[in-house]
Amino acid sequence: MNRGLSQWAKVLTESGFEDQALHLSEDKQASINRLRKLNLPHFDYKSGSTSDFIANPNSFFSELNSREFYVTLIPDDQHEERPRRVCPGREAVLDYVTGFTENRDSNIKYENMILMETARMHYGANIVVDGGPGNPIYAELVKGTHSDLVGDHAPIALTMHRSIETGSLIRFVRRDVTDDLGEKVVFDHDEEIVRHAMFSALMLLPHTAVEEYHSPDYALSETLFEPGYFELGIIDSNDNSRLDVRFIDCSVDPIFIPSRTF
Repeated sequence: MNRGLSQWAKVLTESGFEDQALHLSEDKQASINRLRKLNLPHFDYKSGSTSDFIANPNSFFSELNSREFYVTLIPDDQHEERPRRVCPGREAVLDYVTGFTENRDSNIKYENMILMETARMHYGANIVVDGGPGNPIYAELVKGTHSDLVGDHAPIALTMHRSIETGSLIRFVRRDVTDDLGEKVVFDHDEEIVRHAMFSALMLLPHTAVEEYHSPDYALSETLFEPGYFELGIIDSNDNSRLDVRFIDCSVDPIFIPSRTF
């Protein structure tokens, strides 16, 4: 299942489904629109001119809620590379943007920019919800980023699933895996905290007939989730008091929901 929406787009294009692939190859705004429609927490962004940002940085920062930011500068010449950087704070963003726009030695002009919320991902995960009998659910998690998951750069360390066999229970399986150096994968947090974060992500997905769960069983009696495919990262909350969830992309179109034997 560890294939991201961008990889699915490539497969669809190679298979002759260009129209469907286009849906997954759109810009970041399309991804955020899908997440906003489902009211899922995500990394938001603000775009505009670099001159407006330098003149009034707070007009950008006031619309975002993050301690770190991912900056993309957009060159006037679309064939030129887009400089990007993760900046650990507002002053770092301003220094980075000013450094590029005031570089008199460069013939490349950067009149526009994108400022996006970001944070270090402790874990990356995918969740698939099947609309078939039993409303099966399957999720995979790696220690690292979501890119590590879809790029096969990290082993699956934790799975979460529900099936006809498990009934109302959400089951977790911790895998004993090693990284590329042969070292055992150890979570940054207690396993129960990671499980709770994954379960919290699941409960943010569209569903009906919500009932309280009871740790450690995570029972969900008569709770039905709408089918879909969801990509997410697990990060620290802004006050570092807990783990938080940010969704990266999603699809509720059946053609983009990976098939799996649950």
